[in-house]
Amino acid sequence: MNNEQDTSRISVYGVGYLKIKPNMILIKLYISNISKTLNEAQAEVNKNASTLLKITEELKIENVTTNIMNFSPAYEWDNHKKIFVGQEVRQGFVITINDININLQKAKDLLDRVTADIKSLDCNVTLCIDNFEEKITEARNTAYNNALEKAKQYAKLANLEIIKTIKVSEFEPRDADCYPERYNNMICGSDADPTEIPVGDINIEAKLYCDFLAKEIK
Repeated sequence: MNNEQDTSRISVYGVGYLKIKPNMILIKLYISNISKTLNEAQAEVNKNASTLLKITEELKIENVTTNIMNFSPAYEWDNHKKIFVGQEVRQGFVITINDININLQKAKDLLDRVTADIKSLDCNVTLCIDNFEEKITEARNTAYNNALEKAKQYAKLANLEIIKTIKVSEFEPRDADCYPERYNNMICGSDADPTEIPVGDINIEAKLYCDFLAKEIK
């Protein structure tokens, strides 16, 4: 018999799933102000930025970076008319807090103070892990083994045995959903109640599509 008659292809997918406790917090803070002139708006943002940096210094939080600075005219709509209301300045900061088992309260204290002391503040809190690539590799390995076990089961039902893996491809999520399991998010604002940061598990999932070559058992 030729090779096509001697062998068969078995196509399956495997899933690898991990539940992991987050070990770091990313806090993104955005300070903004709308005033009649750009200088006035900038001065108010600078004042609030100084307050933020003073709070982080007092709490001994060192990993603080600026990630955005926007200047733009601000408008509002009145009876379908676009009306100029002033100049807006928006500045963003990213604060990283590691070892959340030790520093979770420090993160809560930071959010309580900045939301109380700074006007026109938006913030986003992300719980994540610092070794994500290592964990996604572990999930991929689990997904491959899951696919291989499925293929072996199907081969046995058809009186076949697996010879080798001939193709492996990874399910690619849509851009908007890229790695949704990496983070747990919460939103806070300047009128928020005393901060609570729920620390739940982070889910990491990998899905692999695999083709295996099998031959008939003689």
